[in-house]
Amino acid sequence: MADRVEILTLHRYFIWADRMRVHFDSLLNSGETATEMMHMHPYLAYWYAGTFVVIEGWQELGLSDPEIDALPLTTRNASLALSERGISFSTALLRRTIHRLLERA
Repeated sequence: MADRVEILTLHRYFIWADRMRVHFDSLLNSGETATEMMHMHPYLAYWYAGTFVVIEGWQELGLSDPEIDALPLTTRNASLALSERGISFSTALLRRTIHRLLERA
């Protein structure tokens, strides 16, 4: 069973990933120019990568909650988050992945 420190650490990662989602959404809906929109990509990358870390941590810690456990955490979305986690800091791979993710959105 997970201890308090592990749960709080996982919560911190959740908050960080969610904050990146909020920043990404605000930039996406801001009507900014294409040049200014390029600044949203790091938020997208960290959001997906951080989300997978949270999914992975939830499963590794053996946590359980009926509402969360009902989420489709093994679907294509989780796979996309996993791929983002592995390439977040590779510029060429990041660019290709972002284009792929935006095409699917």
